[in-house]
Amino acid sequence: MDRLTLGNPSGGILLATGGIDSTVIAYALTKKKIPFAMLFFNYGQGAAEWEWEMVRIHGEKLEKETLRIDWTPPFVPSSSTDIFTGKRKPVLKYKERKDLGKMFGWIGGRNIIFCVYAGMLAEERGWGQVYFGAGLEDMHKDRDIGLAFFIHLNEALSLSFIHPMRVINPLDHLTGREIVELGKKLGVDWDLTTSCDRAFPPCNVCHNCGVREERLEE
Repeated sequence: MDRLTLGNPSGGILLATGGIDSTVIAYALTKKKIPFAMLFFNYGQGAAEWEWEMVRIHGEKLEKETLRIDWTPPFVPSSSTDIFTGKRKPVLKYKERKDLGKMFGWIGGRNIIFCVYAGMLAEERGWGQVYFGAGLEDMHKDRDIGLAFFIHLNEALSLSFIHPMRVINPLDHLTGREIVELGKKLGVDWDLTTSCDRAFPPCNVCHNCGVREERLEE
């Protein structure tokens, strides 16, 4: 807990997905008695309703406000589209494509939209922070949740709001297994989290399902 950077204790909006990372942040904020609300985006992901149910359940358990935005992106690529070439790829099992990295769907700009909208809701409540959950491995893997992304995004946010606003990723220095260990200490019920963005029940073959299995099997 002492290793987490949770920012100003005045509060903020947590971008909640129903997954491990954002749920751990929710419990950490609650333990520190920092006020926050949980914001969920449905952008057409296959398991959106199940993800929302997880967010809603934890919101009730922690007695926090839960907000939902239904957003239809102008372009939703196939989950088997190569983000660099735009070409469709055969869907392989997680272990077969573990090291390929490129074979997943991508909705360009979505995290910017999520963070800006969350910032607007935060400012409305007198808060100056948006909480975003991504572990160390994810930050090295994905361009739009890496260190450079957040540095430049926060520069833009500082010029876009009347009062100071920034995005904080409290998990940016923790590995997936360290996040799980922290969640255990905070009392997170993993059965009330989800990682598959394709469907419910989980497909157990996509990248997210494979990562989840590795993180929880220790």
